[in-house]
Amino acid sequence: MPTLVDELKRLRRGRGVLAPNIEVLAGPRLRLLCNIAEHDEPAVVRRKLGRRLGELATRLPGDLGLALTAALAIHPEARHALLKERMNWLAAHLGRDERTARRRADEACALLAEAAGESVPDDGWYVASFDALVRLDSLSPVVQERRRIIATRDGVDEIIPSVSVPRHPADRTTAHELGVSVLYGGRLVRREHPSESHFRFAIALPTSLSAGQAHDYGIEMRIPPGQPMRPHYVLVPYRRSDRFEVRVRFDPARVPGSIWLVAGVPMRVVDDGRPCGELLTADAAGEVRWEFRNLTQGLGYGVQWR
Repeated sequence: MPTLVDELKRLRRGRGVLAPNIEVLAGPRLRLLCNIAEHDEPAVVRRKLGRRLGELATRLPGDLGLALTAALAIHPEARHALLKERMNWLAAHLGRDERTARRRADEACALLAEAAGESVPDDGWYVASFDALVRLDSLSPVVQERRRIIATRDGVDEIIPSVSVPRHPADRTTAHELGVSVLYGGRLVRREHPSESHFRFAIALPTSLSAGQAHDYGIEMRIPPGQPMRPHYVLVPYRRSDRFEVRVRFDPARVPGSIWLVAGVPMRVVDDGRPCGELLTADAAGEVRWEFRNLTQGLGYGVQWR
């Protein structure tokens, strides 16, 4: 699989970030680093690359930061059509020859990849799209989650999604359980319950994924009858998540008095149980729906009610 250095060197050829086929040149590691979504238009890809790589360049020594922004055509004075022209510009500013300028550009790519190491949590995949249907109009709550994931390295053949189901204050059941089944796109091979409210599921994929390859899978989760559910469905992403759509279907005869949006807030705010976002109105079928894009890791997104 190409490294981040490889992708940077590929990007700097020709027009750099100004390349007309920028969405093709931005490889999976650059997309992860710069939070580039699958649906982003070329102009958005170009802007995200320039902003993020320009910011990382400021962490490098002055000459290497200049070399990086020149090589990638990010520097406003080095937006020449050819890499050779940009290296000549860099050589003049460094007072060196072109060969030395190219070495500085190589060093900059390597050092940036090192500096970005902690900024690219890579456990093998990220979420390009996530659709959740929460059914509260049945005997017990049922959630269907459908995800499209993108592999960030070769050889991804198993994923381990997780979910938290905190106990409701009124829950008097002895066991705290969650049923899960795979609807499509894999096979459930292991179920873990490391703490009362936390569940993990190992899903074996039908085939091993290559870097950049997409895969769709779906799971269904059921809360056992008699075990109450806390009045919210909130996603807290701990990996890159580009798009999330949630649909909550209430029983039309028992729609809550207050329903509100949770849009990028700490879970402590959700736990307070007070409206923290836009108020929502269920439609005639008892449903509310919302879509989020480019979610921030560690913050909550979803729907809450009382």
